Amino acid sequence: MTIPIPTAQTPSSSSAPASATLLTTLTRFRTLQQTRHALAHELDDALSSYLSASASLPPPPPAAEGQSTCAHEASLPPSQAELGEVLRIGFEGLMEVRGEMLELAEKLDIEWHRADLSAVVGKVEALEGDRLKATLERDQLRRLAVLEDGADFTAQVAELEAKLVQLLEF
Repeated sequence: MTIPIPTAQTPSSSSAPASATLLTTLTRFRTLQQTRHALAHELDDALSSYLSASASLPPPPPAAEGQSTCAHEASLPPSQAELGEVLRIGFEGLMEVRGEMLELAEKLDIEWHRADLSAVVGKVEALEGDRLKATLERDQLRRLAVLEDGADFTAQVAELEAKLVQLLEF
């Protein structure tokens, strides 16, 4: 018994660039996934740095005339305003990646006649959406634990961490 192997077709749309191939479309998918994961990592790092900050940070060393305190300032966690800006930029980037992924799924289905690959992209998007939701819930609980003195969300955070690990296994 032989299994038919789908062959790459040329796009049916004349608007596609001549250099567009199924391989470049799939390479774009991989690049977008890498971008998404890099953005998520940056967001997690910024929030973790902010949450681990304490009021007992040492004051900046006195600067001699003509010396900069940039090295000390660069090692400080982000302020509330800086964290807000990082979160805004990061989430805008994640939404942009999501939009491009949906366009890729459509292109795979319509231009390349590869509903199977389009469905895979759709499944990845659904899993990434679940991952983002769980991450947001976890991070909100982490922030509340810092802001609300005595609040303990350890069990809920651990549950969401387990869910995130499970989602990464797919």
